[in-house]
Amino acid sequence: MDDGSGQVVANGAGATYAPLWIFQAMATTTLILRIISRSFLTRDIGWEDVIMAFGWVCPSYSLFDIVGPNVAQAVNLASTIIITISSNTMIHAIKTTTTPSDLENTTVYALKLSLISGAINPNTIWLPKISVALLLSRLLQPKPWTKLMLIVPSVVGFVGGGIGSALITFLQCNPIAGQWDPERYHPTCWDPSVMVDYNIPWAVLSSALDIIYAIYPATMFWKMRQLPVSRKLAISILMGLGLISGGVGIYKTTLTHLLSRRDQGSDVALAVSHILNVWTTVEADFIISAACIPLSRPVWRLVIVFVGDVWGKVRKRVGLGPAVEDSAVVERSGERRVNMGYIELSERTSDVDRIATEGRERHTVREDIEMRYSSGGGWR
Repeated sequence: MDDGSGQVVANGAGATYAPLWIFQAMATTTLILRIISRSFLTRDIGWEDVIMAFGWVCPSYSLFDIVGPNVAQAVNLASTIIITISSNTMIHAIKTTTTPSDLENTTVYALKLSLISGAINPNTIWLPKISVALLLSRLLQPKPWTKLMLIVPSVVGFVGGGIGSALITFLQCNPIAGQWDPERYHPTCWDPSVMVDYNIPWAVLSSALDIIYAIYPATMFWKMRQLPVSRKLAISILMGLGLISGGVGIYKTTLTHLLSRRDQGSDVALAVSHILNVWTTVEADFIISAACIPLSRPVWRLVIVFVGDVWGKVRKRVGLGPAVEDSAVVERSGERRVNMGYIELSERTSDVDRIATEGRERHTVREDIEMRYSSGGGWR
């Protein structure tokens, strides 16, 4: 690879991984809020939360030689780390290397990391989808056939589009190392179009599931007559954030054809890998965020109650008025409806400590959509 090509690759790498960590931070924050909410406030954590957490964080020592020992890596985070290391490798090489051979060696190492990230990446979008499918099944309690249609496609996608894609990534060349160092190993590789043809159907399925999982809850909520329109709209927006990841997935699908250019040289293969890895990781970050934001509501409610309590005391101290001016409004806003056999609780919203304690006895999912279970055994 000549110096000009190397400069282009390095500049592109630096421009892509910088915003990558912004989306990673967004996904991390929303996931933490979700785990806090369902573990400590409502205590109704389920398998969907475990799978979502595994999609983000799981013990892994596959990067031992790259980032050091005793680091709890993540499926999604590991991919972001590898992309960053690969990008920094190229940027550092352009600034410090003096000979074409040194730059070529650095490109080989960066391409190796990029291919590893490309093998991990598909799983980062399929594991959260399984979590979303399980959550919708638990939340909406659809008929068995509908539940099957929600869960099975995401599981099939994980096996075929996640694990299968990772295997093909490394099996398409013999020897495997020839993918990132063809000058040394002179590998025998499949036609690049094989990888393109294999990935496109899974990319289309991934985008379609994002859209379906975002629209399906809204169709159910709008059938609930007891919910006001404003409430239906708010819930539909929160549960429909997956449309963003669906849009990202559609755009990423249009880039899949770039895989056919991997045989045009290490520099081109590196650039293509970075582009696809970045967009796959961004899609995964949006999926995680969209799935976690609605379930973090109890945390935000507690924060709002705390802020309101503090503000009321400040008003009273500085003489702006009593801490609570309309007790009826406060009492009404403090009501919590709990269904499916759970007791109905009400309290004053200024009692932050009691809200945190009693919240453990509530079922947040049912509370958030405010449904009542009729005495006849069905939804009214």
